Amino acid sequence: MNFGVSTWLWTSPFTTESIGLFPRIRDMGFSHVEIPVENVDQIDPKIVAVALKDHGLLPVVCGAWGPSRDLTSDDPKVRQVCIDYIYR
Repeated sequence: MNFGVSTWLWTSPFTTESIGLFPRIRDMGFSHVEIPVENVDQIDPKIVAVALKDHGLLPVVCGAWGPSRDLTSDDPKVRQVCIDYIYR
């Protein structure tokens, strides 16, 4: 059985610099790390991918949803913001 932990326990938002948590997460015995993407522009996926590999962790990515990112909104502009966020 594998276990993971969310970086939300230590930091919000996750940024490229948050990869400093990876050794601690690995040393705690977790095999997976959840990376909540609150702000896409604060994360360099190439650097994060290398750090995950270096520390033997597998990623689980989750979105950060709310009133401005709502696929169920009646407002087409709000839905489009959410769709754009998902694609990024």
